[in-house]
Amino acid sequence: MNLFNFNQNLGKMRIYIPIIIIFLGLACSKKTSTPLSHEGARLEFGNGGGFTGTFSSIYLLDNGEVFSRESRAEEFVRLGKLSRDITKQVFTNYQKLGLSSMSLDEPGNRYYFISYLKENTSHKIQWGNQPLDNPNPQILHKLVMDLVKKLESKN
Repeated sequence: MNLFNFNQNLGKMRIYIPIIIIFLGLACSKKTSTPLSHEGARLEFGNGGGFTGTFSSIYLLDNGEVFSRESRAEEFVRLGKLSRDITKQVFTNYQKLGLSSMSLDEPGNRYYFISYLKENTSHKIQWGNQPLDNPNPQILHKLVMDLVKKLESKN
């Protein structure tokens, strides 16, 4: 009688094992953010204009994830991840250099921009090739582009 009950229970377990495995796989899977689905803060650094009017953007999420996207592309390309310290420093620089409160909207034929987005807060500055009275936007933009080049060379 015990052997019969064991075989009967084993048959029932065979039904549940695949279901349990699926639920465990879903529970353990890592949630992948994209710039559009990320719930935290993000900075976008980019440039565009010229004859074609296209632009390219680099997105830095506050968790260190870095993505790129061209204006005609629908998908984001994950470039890698910056360290927590570097990511924190970039976001801190954005605030401490006064970019979060700067009013700058002077695009030229070719232009550069930095935008910040977190929940209901957004801010964008953009400028052309002319030297700025306050070079902080250009300095931070170049710094991030250099970090991205180093990140891409590692991959």
